[in-house]
Amino acid sequence: MGLEAGAAEVFSFDTSVIPGLLQTPAYAEAVIRADPELTDEQVQQRVQLRLGRQNILDREEDPARLWAIIDESVLHRPRGNAEVMAEQLDHLIKVCERPRVDLQILPLNAGAHLAQSGGFQVLKFPSEMAGDPGVVYLEGLVEGRYYEKPDEVALYERALTRLRVQAANQEDSRAMLRQAAQEVHK
Repeated sequence: MGLEAGAAEVFSFDTSVIPGLLQTPAYAEAVIRADPELTDEQVQQRVQLRLGRQNILDREEDPARLWAIIDESVLHRPRGNAEVMAEQLDHLIKVCERPRVDLQILPLNAGAHLAQSGGFQVLKFPSEMAGDPGVVYLEGLVEGRYYEKPDEVALYERALTRLRVQAANQEDSRAMLRQAAQEVHK
C-alpha cells in the first residue's frame, strides 16, 4: 500500500477481478467475502482499506495516472448479485471519462500473450526519483511478490505494451463495458 500511495503512475493487468482501484464498495465486499473464514468486521476493514487505496486517483496534488487492462472474462464473472455487477460495470463506464484513467478490455479472442500467468501491477514513481525503474507487484494468496530489478520491471513493461496492442482500444472497450452492463441489467 505504501508503494502504491507514492506512485505517480499505476499500470495493471487483471485476469480475475476488477482492479481494486476501480472497485465499488459492494463489488469489493463480494470479492473479499470469497474467504468464508473472515468475520464481518474483517470484511468491512478490508473493504475500507481497498476503498482508501483509491484516494491516489483523487489526490489534489498530482493524482496518480491509472492505465488498467482487464481480461474480458472479468466482466462476465459474477461477484455478488446482478445489482452489484450492474453497479460495478456502470462505475467502470463512468471511470473511462476521467482524464487520468485509461481502461482497456482484453477480448476473449485476443489469443496468447506474455502475461498468461496472471495479473500484475507496475508502479512508477515521481520524476524526482530519477533512475528508479519502478516496481512490479504480483498478488498471491498468502503474500504479494515484488520485483524491482530493472530487467524484471522491463519484462513486465514489455508485457503491458503487448497487452495494450492486443486489447480493444478505448472506444471499443467502452462499447464492451456497455454491452456487459446491458446484459446484467436484463
